[in-house]
Amino acid sequence: GTGGTRPLPHLDKALSTGGLLGPLWRQLEPAGGGARDAALAAVRGAACSRRGCILVLRQTASGGAADPLARLLRSSDARAKVGAFAVAAQLCSSCARFAADGEVASVQPALHALIAAVSPSAGTAPGDALAALVALPAEELRVAALRLLLGLAQHEWGALALARCEGLLHLLLHAEAVLTPDELRDKHALASALLKSTAAADVIGAGAATVRQLREYVAAGPFAAQSKAEARPEGPLTL
Repeated sequence: GTGGTRPLPHLDKALSTGGLLGPLWRQLEPAGGGARDAALAAVRGAACSRRGCILVLRQTASGGAADPLARLLRSSDARAKVGAFAVAAQLCSSCARFAADGEVASVQPALHALIAAVSPSAGTAPGDALAALVALPAEELRVAALRLLLGLAQHEWGALALARCEGLLHLLLHAEAVLTPDELRDKHALASALLKSTAAADVIGAGAATVRQLREYVAAGPFAAQSKAEARPEGPLTL
C-alpha cells in the first residue's frame, strides 16, 4: 500500500511538465536536515501516481551510481535512510500497481538499479542488507526495512531475489529480533508473499525443510512462537 500518501493534483501537474524533480533532487544532497526530509516526503508523494513514478525512476537513472536517492539508501544517517526506503517502497508499490502499463514497464530497470543500491557491499544482497536492519533496536529502521521488503515481494523478480537471501530466510524462520505486533504482521505477510510466488518457492526448494517451515509459520499466523536462532559465525572460520 501507499500508507495513505496520495499525489496532490497540483503536484502531479507540476511533475508532468518535468520542472519539479530537479529542485527536489538538489535537496537530497548530503547537507541533509529538514529540507532533505521534506524533499524525500515530496518525492514519495509524487511516486504514488503513474506519471510521478515514471519521472522519479527516470530521474534516478539519469544520476547513475552518483544519484543522491541511491546514496541515501546506504546512508549512515538513520532519518535519511528511513526516508529513502519509504520512497523506494512506494516506487515498488506503484510499479506493481501499474505493471500493465508499457511506459511503467520501460522504467523497471531503473527500479532494479535503485534496489541494488541498498547493498552496502558487492557481496551483500539487498534482501540480506534489509533483513539485518530488521534485527536492529531502531524501530524506525525496522519498519522502513520491512515495508521495503514487502514492496519488493510484490514483484516476481523481487520475490525471486529475496528467496535467494539466506539472511532473510533466517529472519523469517526465527525469533531473532524483538518486533512489535505490527512488525510481526509485516514479517508474516512477507513470508506469505514469498510462498505465493511459485518460482520463489522453487528457488528455496520445493521439498526443502525451509519451505516446509515457512508454510508452517504462515499457517500458524504472525504471533506463533518461533525458536531463537543459534549464533551464526560471521564468516569462514580459520585456524
